[in-house]
Amino acid sequence: MGFALAEECAKRGAKVTLVAGPVALSASKRIERIDVESGEEMYHAANKAFKTADVAILCAAVADYKPLNEAKEKIKHSEGNMQLELISTRDIAAELGKQKTNQQLLVGFALETHNEEFHAKEKLKKKKISTLSSSTACETRALPFKQTTIKLTLSVPLRTKHLKKKPKNARGKKTSSTRWKYSYNARSRLANPSHR
Repeated sequence: MGFALAEECAKRGAKVTLVAGPVALSASKRIERIDVESGEEMYHAANKAFKTADVAILCAAVADYKPLNEAKEKIKHSEGNMQLELISTRDIAAELGKQKTNQQLLVGFALETHNEEFHAKEKLKKKKISTLSSSTACETRALPFKQTTIKLTLSVPLRTKHLKKKPKNARGKKTSSTRWKYSYNARSRLANPSHR
C-alpha cells in the first residue's frame, strides 16, 4: 500500500521520499527511496524526512514490541520452554504528531481486529493524526499485507467514510484524492467551527 501511495503522489507532481523496510518491491526513479532494516532505523529516517515535508503518510507495519536482548548468534534448541522479555518500540506516529505544525498533514494507517471505527477515532486524538485509514482482519481472519486488494475506513476528526474493497494500486489513487479532501475540510472546520 505504501508503494502504491508513493507512486500515485509522485504521478501527481509531489516530491516523494519513501522510507521502506526490507521488501521485494521496486519504486520508480522519480521517488527518493531510503531503505531501512529495523523500526529504530525507520524512526530516525521518518523524523529526518518529516522536518521538510508537507505531508507524511505512515503505512508501514512496524512492530509495537521487540526483544529486550538481541541474540548475536542462533539460539539453539534446548529442553523446556523459553521466555522472551519484550520492550516497546518507538512510536513513529506519536512522535511525528508531537512535531506536526498547522501547515503539515499526518496520515496514518491502522490494522484492527475489533471495534475498528472506535480505535481509529482514539488513535486520531491520541497521536494528533490528521486523517487515518483503517482496515480490519476480523472478516476473513486474514492479514492484508500480502493481499492485492484492501478495504479501508477513512477517518478524520469530524467524519468517517467507508471505502469499498479495491486493488491496492487503485485504492492508492482513490484514497489519495479522498484523503486530501477530507483532511482539508476537517482542518477548515476545526479552525472555524461555525463553518459547515
